Amino acid sequence: MGSDHSSLVLDTAERRDNKAKYFYFQENWIESKDFKNLVKDKWSDIKSSFTSNCYSLDVSHGCLQALRKYLRGCDLRNKGAQKLVKLDLTKRVEEIDLIAEQRLLTMGEWEKRIKLENKIESLDRQEDLQWKQKAGENWVLLGDANTCFFSSI
Repeated sequence: MGSDHSSLVLDTAERRDNKAKYFYFQENWIESKDFKNLVKDKWSDIKSSFTSNCYSLDVSHGCLQALRKYLRGCDLRNKGAQKLVKLDLTKRVEEIDLIAEQRLLTMGEWEKRIKLENKIESLDRQEDLQWKQKAGENWVLLGDANTCFFSSI
């Protein structure tokens, strides 16, 4: 005969593993003119912090980790800054529109308005790229599973 005791497992959640934090390259970063130089400069700064007797693979791995961490933070800062810039540009276009309601705009004012609109469109393109990447092309082209289900009913 066996024992009538049963084991008890108690989880206090003290040593719970953190979820893996994945790094996703944002396509809209390529749109930025200074992105390549930013990465190049940051890589050089990080690489210079390693001693000369480190293995090259360790240096590369350390640089990649630090660069990913930097880009995550940089992306969050840029999103906030882009919103503020877009609001400012929109406000400036609206100010020019108010002037246009009172009188005819000069060529310089028209050129300024067009430049502002081009900057707003550039920010919109970057935002669209970000949402396109997050949503995934399959969802946009084919719809999600619920769409297929409800369409078949």
